[in-house]
Amino acid sequence: QPWLDSMSACNLEELAQGKLDLMPDNYFMNFNGNSARLFFDKNSKPYFSPFKAWKLTGNEDSGFRVITEDGTTYCFDLSEYSSCSVETIPGDDHTKPINGNTSWYLTRIISANKTDTLNISYQPVNYSPVAYNPSESYSVLTQGQSATGCAVQPVATNSSKTYSTQNIQGYILKSISSKNQRVDFLASANRLDIPDTSTGMPYKLDSILIYNTSSS
Repeated sequence: QPWLDSMSACNLEELAQGKLDLMPDNYFMNFNGNSARLFFDKNSKPYFSPFKAWKLTGNEDSGFRVITEDGTTYCFDLSEYSSCSVETIPGDDHTKPINGNTSWYLTRIISANKTDTLNISYQPVNYSPVAYNPSESYSVLTQGQSATGCAVQPVATNSSKTYSTQNIQGYILKSISSKNQRVDFLASANRLDIPDTSTGMPYKLDSILIYNTSSS
């Protein structure tokens, strides 16, 4: 591939270490019994797999709206923001953060005749996924091959470990309301399997309360 041949030795090293992402983004939608994979071509035209006769509008910044075959509109207006840092030791004297919106939450469902709307609200939560063992790689120079000079590590070192840390600014479900009812989901950060609230999702569902239009 011409684009691959044009990459420098340092770019190829970063690619091998997982610091460069050359794969197109894939999105997976799951709502109200519907599911599909969403991806975009080079002209930003959306496609669903398997094929769906849905209409999609929006973007990564403002969120997305999907109109299904029966005319129902699903609004994904609330975005989850993630920050991920990757560091390889030895070799790096810094980390390379990757930031952006990584998920979109369903916030409204509008009926085809526009007479009914289901509103979904969330509670913001910040957490870091549970740490995992770092990936480890080994490299051996073949005959006639020399070091690229991109790494800080000495040439004699042929093994490295890559650490990935992530912080997520996400949400948990708070309530679902319509013109006739409201359902509240009460959660608390007291999961016994995650005593350290700085690592992992510490919230668990405690109770569900259902109200009618008179708030009783």
